[in-house]
Amino acid sequence: MYIEKIWPNNNANYRCLMPESLANQTCALDLPTPLVLKFLETHCQIGNLQCFTSRYLAGGFSLKEGRAISRKRLSLMRLGLKRSDELAESVTLQSERYRCALQSLRKRPLTLVTLCEVHKSLDPHHHNGGHFRDVQNWIGGSSPDNAHIVPPPPEKVSGLMTDWINYVNDIEQISIEDIIMLSNQFILIHPFNDGNGRLNRAIVDALLSQIMRDEKAYISPFLFRLAHQHNGYLDAPSAIMQGQWQQVFDFWNEAIQWSTNTADILCKRLLNASSLIQKKLTLRQLSHQAATLLSHIAEQPIVTPAYLSEKFGWTLIEGSAAITELLECGVLNEHRVKEPHNTIIYDCKEIFDAWMEMDEVLFRV
Repeated sequence: MYIEKIWPNNNANYRCLMPESLANQTCALDLPTPLVLKFLETHCQIGNLQCFTSRYLAGGFSLKEGRAISRKRLSLMRLGLKRSDELAESVTLQSERYRCALQSLRKRPLTLVTLCEVHKSLDPHHHNGGHFRDVQNWIGGSSPDNAHIVPPPPEKVSGLMTDWINYVNDIEQISIEDIIMLSNQFILIHPFNDGNGRLNRAIVDALLSQIMRDEKAYISPFLFRLAHQHNGYLDAPSAIMQGQWQQVFDFWNEAIQWSTNTADILCKRLLNASSLIQKKLTLRQLSHQAATLLSHIAEQPIVTPAYLSEKFGWTLIEGSAAITELLECGVLNEHRVKEPHNTIIYDCKEIFDAWMEMDEVLFRV
């Protein structure tokens, strides 16, 4: 259904999308069962793929300037050192906010207040962040009359989002098909002035990762579009309004297949790195702290005693002792960084080498 409107700037006619209530929408399509099961059963023995890929999903600099920032710069920023690296700091903050958003969006019942708070957290600098839009927006083109998509008028947003949130909370056991419906309805409504894309990604990632066997193995299907400039997702709103659900499911079928295959490749890269590390530890009995540190470097391959104290509540002596054990095995290497002046850090080459390969896999065309 559409609502006819006139754009006052040029008195041109345009049509706003007006989606049906989710309870009234029907779709007879399902994703192939073997594909869904394989996706849901994906497992990663070491590392955290969801954390690893979050930098590309958080919006802003994530896929633009931020993509060029090395993993070492980001890992140094996570140590809490005072460094004058504004771009790395921005990407790190965006990634952390995105991961916090996932935690908030997993809570039940989900409320519109929570949704608005998450929107504000993901884009804290937007003047209308955390509030539903009170103006007409559009996607593509210079005005609604020549836009690719024109969402519902602002006066309809509150009612549509109330219906959307009720649908989320009424589902007892959510399926991937339910999540696809919720995602596309959210994009059709486009409830905020800006930041709808990143909030939608966070909603879908929160819901999908929750129903997986291992959320650490989760790679967002949205990376398929973001990394490869796939147009199928952008065509989805128009296809839904025309009842062409097959086009929508074709995109998700391809995206979830890519996600599953990519997770498998990335997990193997991490296992290869782990195997190289284990060879250095042959017959070596590690202390409890050193074993904990060994597990953690797959997620944070640069450490300091102060960082370990903050992360695990260890004393500086305990952190230093754990680092020394892995230094003696050749798992960690000692370096001095220029900023802060002559600070000593300890890193793991095998993990960083694996991470470089993993980033290449993510953006391989």
